[in-house]
Amino acid sequence: MGKVRVIGRNMKYNIDNIKISNSLKYRLMFISGAAVHLCFLIVFFSIRVPELGVVNIFSVLMYVLGSFFSVNKDTGNMRFGWMVAFFSEIMVHTVLCVLVIGMEADFYLYLLVILPISAYVLYFSCTIEVFFRTICVFVAVSLVSGSGSVMVVNSFEMFPVCPLSYDDISKLRMINMLSAALMLVAFSLLFVLEVHGLIKDLGRTNEKLKYIATHDELTGLYNRRSIKPLFEELEQSGEPFCVVLGDIDDFKKVNDTYGHDCGDKVLKTVSRVLLDNISEGDTACRWGGEELLLIMRGSKEECYERLSAIRERVISEVVPHESFFVKITVTFGFVSCTEADSIEALITQADKLLYEGKTSGKNKIVV
Repeated sequence: MGKVRVIGRNMKYNIDNIKISNSLKYRLMFISGAAVHLCFLIVFFSIRVPELGVVNIFSVLMYVLGSFFSVNKDTGNMRFGWMVAFFSEIMVHTVLCVLVIGMEADFYLYLLVILPISAYVLYFSCTIEVFFRTICVFVAVSLVSGSGSVMVVNSFEMFPVCPLSYDDISKLRMINMLSAALMLVAFSLLFVLEVHGLIKDLGRTNEKLKYIATHDELTGLYNRRSIKPLFEELEQSGEPFCVVLGDIDDFKKVNDTYGHDCGDKVLKTVSRVLLDNISEGDTACRWGGEELLLIMRGSKEECYERLSAIRERVISEVVPHESFFVKITVTFGFVSCTEADSIEALITQADKLLYEGKTSGKNKIVV
């Protein structure tokens, strides 16, 4: 435990700030599908297979429409419908290509690609029950479509309908292998980025929860419960340290005169002064009410000098409240680690010294 540090907001944008939304995944899915089918449209007309070229015109139109309508917010059912349409289009297109031009062009690769992409997109955008049910259906349809089209081509002489030359088959095979690989790599990277972001979000949430559990909400100081483990650590370390118990003078009078809002401002002002002026390794804690506990590392002389500077800094503060300005002073009880056997005993002694200071004039350090 030590001095609380505030991280600045002007941080450079980095990979931890990337957010992968469902809209981005669906849009990327449909844009990549439209690009691949636009390529097929050109190729099929160039190799004189106009039937498949016409099919790809409709495919491109579907993907363009999908890229616009599937990204709207609060349309989970619509997105799921577009996911089914995306999968169905690939199944139909693959089967048609196998029946028309044969298996050698490797169109069945898309049956392998669509399953992990569908699993990834659906897992983060629907319930777990819908996810498993849908993926089971997709796997079954892929197996039936792939094996069925292969059986048809091998069983009937009329298939493939338009056999292609070796050069055309090689051209299509190259396109299919490249497209399938790029889609897998793109969505794999997207998946890694999303998981990385989720892990970072979880880490940030845990840090926030840890902070909430160990710090006082009003002042930002450590709370009484969280500081206890530090006691044993210091007692076992053997290094010199001092215990200081402080109390804001006339705090009840401030609350009664100006209200609790003003009292909160006073508490936050004193806490800010402590955090800004304690040394690295020192710990400030809200011990209870307006009582503040400081664990200061170093010799008695060093700690006393630092505490004196803190007291002077508190005296210089003025808390504005409505049309009033409230002056603040704090009384401290100061004990060195050589004066008792345990921190609990030191705190007890510091409390006695604090009481002595409160009854003998306030705004002082009693050693």
